[in-house]
Amino acid sequence: MNTKKLHLVRTLAFTALIAGTLVSCAPSVKIDIANDNSAKMEFSTSLSKSIEGSIRSLMGLQTSEPLYKEAPVRASLVATGLDVEAINFPSMTGIEIKAGIKNINTSLNYAKEAVKVVPKGSGKEAVIKFSPQIITEALNFMPEETRTYADLLMAPVFTGEKMTPDEYLFLLSMVYGETLANELAKSVFFVELSAPSAVKQASLSDTSLGTVSISGNKAVFNISLYKLLSTSGTTEYLVSW
Repeated sequence: MNTKKLHLVRTLAFTALIAGTLVSCAPSVKIDIANDNSAKMEFSTSLSKSIEGSIRSLMGLQTSEPLYKEAPVRASLVATGLDVEAINFPSMTGIEIKAGIKNINTSLNYAKEAVKVVPKGSGKEAVIKFSPQIITEALNFMPEETRTYADLLMAPVFTGEKMTPDEYLFLLSMVYGETLANELAKSVFFVELSAPSAVKQASLSDTSLGTVSISGNKAVFNISLYKLLSTSGTTEYLVSW
């Protein structure tokens, strides 16, 4: 595949994933970390029917076309350094991804500070970071068209612009309509991290974004999606075991 076509498929894959995550009813990420710092990851998302038309219009897709196509999604994931195990499409607007990574600290090809496992006392601590700087680093790996699309989403987590969550929702309602903004206001982003042993502590650097709970070797973060997208600083998810 030539460079131009490779850039195109990565653009389509990244655009679809970002669009799905932005307005999904309940996007979720699960990360299962092993003792050797390898990990298994699962991602799932699906659009709400009420805003499917808006997203299709924005992306130039007909109603008969699925939102995601396996080949470009797989190419984009492999480019990050992930070993793709399965990609499923439970609906025309849904996607489920299972992947592995050989070493969280060394195997990512870009945005390398997004996930780290570090020593802490006699155990370890996983640190997941979201910030405009980290996301910009990931976007810089993509072609210009992808970066332009991210700009269209106008999320402070992409742009670094200072904006309150309510201001961001108002902006979206003015540009894309109240239906999309209302759906986003109700959306929750689930992040589940499983450790090799019992979790001792789990925390969120900005507690206004959501809640965290611990059960055995799992920590679950329930995050308000629009509040996360409107955060222009660095947000950390910390789990120690």
